[in-house]
Amino acid sequence: FTASKLSSAILLKNAGFEMIPTQRVHQLEDIDSSFIDGPVFVKPELSSGVSSQVPWGYKMFESSKHFLDYLIENGHSESFKFSEPVVMSKYIPHDGMYCISAILRDDKASCFGHSFVKVTGSDYFYDYVHYSSEYGTDVLEPMIEKLWGLGFTNNFFYLQCLKDGDKLYPIDLNTRLSTYLDTMATYFDPDFYSKVLDFILGNSDSVDIVYPAKHTLIGRIKSDPHKPVVSIDWENVDGVKPLNFSGLTKSRAFYDKAYSWATFACLADSHDEVMDMRERFVSGVKVKQ
Repeated sequence: FTASKLSSAILLKNAGFEMIPTQRVHQLEDIDSSFIDGPVFVKPELSSGVSSQVPWGYKMFESSKHFLDYLIENGHSESFKFSEPVVMSKYIPHDGMYCISAILRDDKASCFGHSFVKVTGSDYFYDYVHYSSEYGTDVLEPMIEKLWGLGFTNNFFYLQCLKDGDKLYPIDLNTRLSTYLDTMATYFDPDFYSKVLDFILGNSDSVDIVYPAKHTLIGRIKSDPHKPVVSIDWENVDGVKPLNFSGLTKSRAFYDKAYSWATFACLADSHDEVMDMRERFVSGVKVKQ
């Protein structure tokens, strides 16, 4: 059910979340008669961001008319007719996404892993930065608990949200942990999954992650996920810990390409400091494939 992006949006709206205007597009006429004003963002209805196979997938356009003109002017009109449907949403300018992780059991939800996924570099390459929650779980958890009554059956999920003014608007729902949160829990809180099990079994009422610092960044080194990494050279930067640079494995891109990227952690006392560490470290990394 939640593999469909529009169905996910309907599910979240029924649970009480405010959603940005979104519509499913099957044919060119749907674009021409769109009810969404202003800039729009286009995503495949079923594919994820790492497996979009069409040139118009995961793109921003100045308007629905601009999207339609793009398809016609670039000769995509015919292939669009036979492609999978896309969803078109109001575009909210941003430099990253707020992520809220949660786990559900039949009588309770627990939110954890509040973070900001920062857009860095080019081609929408993300880094995961943890913060203390800016948004109280007293608002989020009651809505998340409603998902059980709406037929949601997964224990894990995380929301990717955009902030517009003082509100968070969910733009994607994933029925698993993010690879970033999984990496952080694996390296910095070895008891995390035991806490998850205790919550599911009813032995505790919340799930919390032990973080090594207030600001922790989990970053990836961009490389071709379909080719194995032969070697990585890097310069030491104080406060940066290469996590999997010595234990390189063959590409796992067909599972989740994020696991194929070399991963590092930056620990600092402020957002500016942690991002500066990232820049200094990444500039000295050389990947051979």
